[in-house]
Amino acid sequence: MRRIALLLALVLVAAACGGDDRAEIYVSAIEGIGRAQLVSASQIIPATPEGVESATPTLAQISALKELRRGALEDVNALEPPDELAGRHARFVATLATVVAALDLLIITIETSGDGSIVLTPAEVIAAQQAFDGECDALEIEAADLLGRTVDLSC
Repeated sequence: MRRIALLLALVLVAAACGGDDRAEIYVSAIEGIGRAQLVSASQIIPATPEGVESATPTLAQISALKELRRGALEDVNALEPPDELAGRHARFVATLATVVAALDLLIITIETSGDGSIVLTPAEVIAAQQAFDGECDALEIEAADLLGRTVDLSC
C-alpha cells in the first residue's frame, strides 16, 4: 500500500512539474525506494556488533528480505527513466532481478537441505549482490552528473 501511495504521489508531482523535471522525479523516486529498502532490510536482519555481514539470517529473514527486494523490483520497474538514464535503469533493474532470483535459489537450497540451517551464503547471492551494488553506484554517478547534485540511492 505504501508503494502505491509513493508512486501515486510521484505521478502527481510529475504532472505538476511538466516534462522538464522528469530526471529529478525519477531520481527522487529511486532515492526514496533505496532509503525505504535500507531501513526495512535493517529491521529484517539487524546488524551484529561485527556488522551485518557477520549476521546469520534465518530462513524467515531471508524470505522476508526476498519479498522486500521483490517489492523494490516492482517499484523500480514501474518507473519511467529519462532517456539519458534508460540504459543504466535497464541494467539496474536486471541486476536487482538477479538478486531476487539468487535469494529464491538460496531459499530453495535451505528448504531442501533437511535441517534448515545456513552454513554459508551461496556464491550466487554474493555475486548477484555485488553486481547490483556496482550498478547502483553507476546509476548514482550518472544521475548525479545529469542533475548536477549529489544522488544517494542507499546502495
